[in-house]
Amino acid sequence: MAYLNLSSDPAEVTTSSFPQNEWDHIKRQLYLINEIYDTTYGEQKAIADSQDGEQLAKRAVALSTYNAFFHQGPLKFEEQIIEKIQQVFKHVHKEVLAGVKISPDDLIAIYDIMDNLQHQKINRRFRKDEAEEQQFLDEIRQGITSGAFSFQEGMRTIAEKDYELFELETNPAAGHFFTRDELTDRYDAQKVDVFLSSFSITRQQDNGFLFFSGKNKVLSKPVYRMNDGRYLVIDYKLLLDAIYSFLTDAAIAAVGDSNRITRTRDKFLESKTAQIFRDFYAGDKKAVFYENYYVDGSEHDLLVLSNKTALIIEAKAGNVREPSFDPDRAYDKIKKDFDKTIKYGYEQTFKIREYFIDRQPFEIFNEKKERQAAINPKDFKQVFSIIVTLEKFGHIQNDLAFMLELFEDDVNPWSVCIDDFEIFLLAMKKKGFMTQDFHLFLNLRRVLHGNLITNDEGRITGHFLTHRNFLKMRNAHGTYRPVAAEDMIYDQLYEKVLGFRDERMADVKRDPRYTKLY
Repeated sequence: MAYLNLSSDPAEVTTSSFPQNEWDHIKRQLYLINEIYDTTYGEQKAIADSQDGEQLAKRAVALSTYNAFFHQGPLKFEEQIIEKIQQVFKHVHKEVLAGVKISPDDLIAIYDIMDNLQHQKINRRFRKDEAEEQQFLDEIRQGITSGAFSFQEGMRTIAEKDYELFELETNPAAGHFFTRDELTDRYDAQKVDVFLSSFSITRQQDNGFLFFSGKNKVLSKPVYRMNDGRYLVIDYKLLLDAIYSFLTDAAIAAVGDSNRITRTRDKFLESKTAQIFRDFYAGDKKAVFYENYYVDGSEHDLLVLSNKTALIIEAKAGNVREPSFDPDRAYDKIKKDFDKTIKYGYEQTFKIREYFIDRQPFEIFNEKKERQAAINPKDFKQVFSIIVTLEKFGHIQNDLAFMLELFEDDVNPWSVCIDDFEIFLLAMKKKGFMTQDFHLFLNLRRVLHGNLITNDEGRITGHFLTHRNFLKMRNAHGTYRPVAAEDMIYDQLYEKVLGFRDERMADVKRDPRYTKLY
């Protein structure tokens, strides 16, 4: 919708607000667009035209992947994207700076300034009496007393600040407005100009953008330069995603080796996965962790032994490419991405899980071929396989019955994106859940495969955080379909500090004046 607006003819824009009946008309038109799309090409036509069960199954995979790719926004928190940017590009700062005249640190620093600006403006509603406000008034008073400026000029400056507050009260979007000067007052002007030229967009007619699957420039340039010269951030998490994509292209061009970036990305995922497990199992003093271990000459990512429970974890970054518009053509590409990531991770977990199934002891070695431990599977009552991915695969990841063929005597693993995995364990810790609650989740999660309808793992884990089971998620037809509001628990916890390291605005979230608003 944002890009439909920005790509429309500026000469035809005559109104900026609408009475309710006009909004209802717009909504009806949007429903009509989607209905025409569905019946002439999309879901309804694709399913109606299916010739047999196999074709129907493939089209269902293609359509669910297509919808997940284009309908879902960035379902993650700022801290997660920032950490990924900082870790993936930490070794190529000089190369990127030489290539595009701005470094990863510069981009995050400018983002922080913009983010802080909007919070300062929005928070003025309940932080008017803080020291910062008093310092501002003291500076005006001293300026008048010293003769640096006249009384009228001082009052005019105060009036300008009050005008900002009044504008914020009458137009909530004003908290997201900023000017170039506000950035250059706080950061190098040349870097600011590179940032704005790289990520800002103006209104310009584009008749080629007709539907949501078209090339959407807002995704790469989520900062709108308005007619009055001010800027508006359309979405801050979109901006962070755009920064990550920008740096990926810039880093590959600068170092001339895409594998170097890929290796760093893979290493980040492995270390991040291990860190999340270590943090969650910190209270279990007997828990044992084996990272980057070897069994029979093959390397594996992580094995966690907790009392009578074993968790076999593989972290696989992989890729989720944009799905094709044609569901019949899309399936093969989707399957290749799935096989290279989730299926490959599952195969690696099974190499270890098979020892537990057969009750056969095995030995663990490090990369120097030094023996670390001997594991007797008979000591463990339950074993879980987990595949952690860097990106979200949507429905085919949430319900592995679509594409994963299990080995004999095996059960479905849990495959989850690192972002969903992190917030789930943080939320469990925040709500006082124990490791055995996590093990209960893994047991219950297995039965959902083959009967699950959702593109968002956060809704599944959100339901468990509220109910500790999935009974209320099951409908009369025997399928499980969590409602959209199930993942709101993460936003509610985040408003009061979820538990990220260096969580943003944590001091404000603990401020009694802020907490009263929620």
